[in-house]
Amino acid sequence: MTDLIHLADEIILQVVSNLTSLPFANLDPQAFQLNRTPLNKWPETLSSYAAKGRNFKDAIQTLSHTCPLLHALLTPTLCSHMSLISQERGDRFFHLSNTLWSTRDLADHIKTTHIRYASIKDLYFVFFLPNIHTVSIQGCLPPKNPGDLKYNSFRRPGISPVKVLHFTNCGLSEKPLAWVLSWPRALREFWYEVADSLWKEFSFDDPLPNDFSCAGVRQALSSQKKSLQIFAFTRFHRPNCMPLSRVPPIDLHDFERLQDFRTYYHFVNGNTDVQKVLLPRNLESLEI
Repeated sequence: MTDLIHLADEIILQVVSNLTSLPFANLDPQAFQLNRTPLNKWPETLSSYAAKGRNFKDAIQTLSHTCPLLHALLTPTLCSHMSLISQERGDRFFHLSNTLWSTRDLADHIKTTHIRYASIKDLYFVFFLPNIHTVSIQGCLPPKNPGDLKYNSFRRPGISPVKVLHFTNCGLSEKPLAWVLSWPRALREFWYEVADSLWKEFSFDDPLPNDFSCAGVRQALSSQKKSLQIFAFTRFHRPNCMPLSRVPPIDLHDFERLQDFRTYYHFVNGNTDVQKVLLPRNLESLEI
């Protein structure tokens, strides 16, 4: 019988995939598609995908260290998805960024990433990894100093290779959101769950109004209007929150490539006296 390490590379990878009961496709960008997920379930589904990715990596991490051949074969798969869970800012991400840029072979493998609770200033480098395809950020925090994103180092519009962007419980207001959305060359999907703190609404616990608006989101997204094909726009719910009042509908009429739009009723029809639907002609799917 032929030893495992003497088999062809593609056969070894298939054997390892069967042993872990988690196909390597779980870490492929296509595995993170949310197209068939109900509107109110997509953040939960995304978290489930991220957990499966971590479980898969744990299952084959030890195996990759058993011999040099398996390590060489499995490294691209292990490094294809990067998962970061942290409420820290600054040094940890700075050191990670330096490590990735000094070890380009490692950086080249990363295609998807799932990050929890980090400042957009700290994770800025992720958007410019050479082969990054999908970026998912839960609880994205604005920079401590809003002026940080005005520095020349952050002025890199149309350079990032990111195609799919997921923001859940997002804490970015219009201006920092616009900076982030200007980075991709051609963003195809944007799944956006905005945090309550940015809504012009009030709760019984915190009646202070905010300056969030559909117009602000549309303006922030305008840099991607020639490429965006899927847009999901929802809200991170908090107990005792009241709905938005007198908000004009979002205007997407000039997003010519938009085919799939998922959102709430008042974002399409508005909560004003003027009822006007402002959607692109080529839209194929609308989920409300």
